Amino acid sequence: MKILAIDTATAHASAAVWDDQSGDLREAECSERGRTSRELFPAIDRLLSEVGWRVADLDGLALSIGPGSFTGLRIGVSLVKGLVGARGVPIAAIGTLDAVAAAWGVEGLVAACLDAKRGEIYARLFRHGTGGIPDPLTDEVVATPVEWAESLGDGAAVWCVGDGAILHQERLSAALGGRGRFPGRATRVTAGAIAELGARHLAAGETTPVAELLPRYLRRATAEVNWELGLVGSRRRLVLGGGHDRS
Repeated sequence: MKILAIDTATAHASAAVWDDQSGDLREAECSERGRTSRELFPAIDRLLSEVGWRVADLDGLALSIGPGSFTGLRIGVSLVKGLVGARGVPIAAIGTLDAVAAAWGVEGLVAACLDAKRGEIYARLFRHGTGGIPDPLTDEVVATPVEWAESLGDGAAVWCVGDGAILHQERLSAALGGRGRFPGRATRVTAGAIAELGARHLAAGETTPVAELLPRYLRRATAEVNWELGLVGSRRRLVLGGGHDRS
């Protein structure tokens, strides 16, 4: 199965081409933040050229659908829709937190955590077994690290992975007590992990029609909230957790 995988949900956007029969995997990563749309198209062209594929040759396309960067997710969805167009290429929409958990190879409970700004995290709890594919145990949520950790109750040790786990390690560790386990570095989402999960979804027929492909935000953008509050075009700005800053 020839698959093109794309991740634009995180700070380091990437693309990969993977042939699950030959095992050939090639990846490319955007070198700078904020340049996703400028760098990703040439990277995809280069990867396809290296393996001698055209878009028409693809058996499927896998995309990290969120949660994550609002701008990045919109770029990813628009890119996929532009690539697919009227072609009948199956699309696997992969949860970004699922990809974070999949990139962590240790068995047991895995809490995938991504920084959601505003002192919050996007999080989901998984059980990672010997098959290499994490089994979700909770829904995706956006919450403060303490609120989410306390919602897990008591139980076995939990590996907290992802940039949100590193950023909020102190608070997560305090809330989890002796259960919390933290790697030395953040587990990043890669297009390679998206490709592997995508292959399983595609093989199982778990696909999303291109017309129904939408980002999974979990919460509304600050700009939308500010617009409804009448703060757009005004010198006032919303101060999170407080009133209005009139400076």
